[in-house]
Amino acid sequence: MTYLQQSATAAYERAKLDVKDSQASAPTAGFIAKKIVKQGHFTQGFQQLFHIVDQTQLQAVVYLPEHQLSNVRLKQQAFLKFYALSEQTFQASVRSIAPIIDRNSGTFKVILSLSNDKLLLKPGMFAQISLVFDTHDNALTVPSDAIIKRDGHSYIFVVRDNKAQEIAIETGFRQETMTEISGDIKSGDLIVVNGQRHLKNEALVNVLNANPSIATEEKPSNTLASAQ
Repeated sequence: MTYLQQSATAAYERAKLDVKDSQASAPTAGFIAKKIVKQGHFTQGFQQLFHIVDQTQLQAVVYLPEHQLSNVRLKQQAFLKFYALSEQTFQASVRSIAPIIDRNSGTFKVILSLSNDKLLLKPGMFAQISLVFDTHDNALTVPSDAIIKRDGHSYIFVVRDNKAQEIAIETGFRQETMTEISGDIKSGDLIVVNGQRHLKNEALVNVLNANPSIATEEKPSNTLASAQ
């Protein structure tokens, strides 16, 4: 092979490589969320051309105060409610926990993995995130408004034999409008939730509500909600 043939072969191979390098292929399947360049624009090597998102697997980011660091662990369960889909709750799990605390805000970053197989969610949506820190099985819960706090102690009024009886209680987890309690009370007791602050122990009462509040056994979870 002559020098000219070798030179032409080398030029041909380089041209093939240039053509191959000029073809952009996505590293993953997904949707083009943003175009960085337009058709006909001159680009340089390793320049970003598009922003591609995989909508079947999303992530949610939440920043928690540093005193909650010991309560968060990998694969921990979380629940998300989105403002655009307020009637549904989506389940997620903790994928990563930042190893450092932001000294300016006193928070650390937690990333959650979230399945989106039905494509109901869109990247960039805002949600309320609840992390399940712990669960107590068969816990006794009452409406939080029924609890009276006085002198550093907690009390509730129950109705027994048409009399209001003040019961000292210990409170546990609180979730939304319900609070876990323990004390001389059992499931099914009638709980006073209105006007109890003006009641006296052993006062006679009439139950006017056809469906009075009762202490119930549930499975409350200590949760932390943060809007993101």
